[in-house]
Amino acid sequence: MTTNKRQTKNRHSISIATLALVVLALETEASETPLNKLPHLRRGSSWARGWGDNIKWYRLREGMRHARQTGRPAMVVIHKTASENTRRLAPQFAASEAARDLSNEFVMINVHDAEEPHEGELALQLSPDGAYFPRVLFIDPSGKVRDDIHNTFGHERVYNHYYGTLDELLAGMRDAIERFKPPTLALPGNDEL
Repeated sequence: MTTNKRQTKNRHSISIATLALVVLALETEASETPLNKLPHLRRGSSWARGWGDNIKWYRLREGMRHARQTGRPAMVVIHKTASENTRRLAPQFAASEAARDLSNEFVMINVHDAEEPHEGELALQLSPDGAYFPRVLFIDPSGKVRDDIHNTFGHERVYNHYYGTLDELLAGMRDAIERFKPPTLALPGNDEL
């Protein structure tokens, strides 16, 4: 090997090694940085990721635990940044006053596709009819995905948990709220006393 080739090879080796050290340093710095100091997780935006800074969002396991502890149902939004459907629906949802109001009835859980579990029971529950984006699932306080609550308004019958429009998603949220209401007791009328 000539001297020039050796020098070029050594420069490439040093460049790769330097790049690896920089990546390692960035990962270490990010892991030691408190979450509220990261630019996309500052107070107010929490885990919104474009779905509405004015809504209290949770990560998956934290949100499911909170739903169980409070006895409230959860709405899980599983999305992918590169998805055209996500890029269209998320800002509409974020800007919607109705979405903000309805979200108060749920523990709101935001799951980016990179965080979605890919093995085990939870992975199966979160993709009952496939792994498409965005998927919106409604979960009861015990952690069970309610398959009976899905998009009945859209044309996407193959993907039950896909909501193509804001109106479809708001209707789905209203339907979920109705289904999660406890049954009312039938009280006897005065004539039956």
